[in-house]
Amino acid sequence: MANKINEERRLEEVEQCSDAMQACNDGQYEVARDIWEKLANKGNLVASVDLARLHMRSLVNEPNFDFAAKLFEEAGEQGLPEAFVELGGMYEDGIGIESNNQSSSCKFQRC
Repeated sequence: MANKINEERRLEEVEQCSDAMQACNDGQYEVARDIWEKLANKGNLVASVDLARLHMRSLVNEPNFDFAAKLFEEAGEQGLPEAFVELGGMYEDGIGIESNNQSSSCKFQRC
């Protein structure tokens, strides 16, 4: 019974992530942010990465690079390699943080 509930919850979160992505594609960034924030607060790593991208690209507010980097780091530490790719790119390109090839290399290697 618990497995069925967990599976239903996962499917619902996938659908919500899809809705958020569609909202983002339609230029409804605030709607996407609200959905991703709720899911990220529940521990959804994919939503955390998408939320970080939204903040990094300043699609809702001013860019919040520190927040984006924190979300990428947390998602990577919890097992989502894609997050370390994003964080490594921030270090490599100096996006919101000082360019640091050693840090970027370290993040990319963790993938």
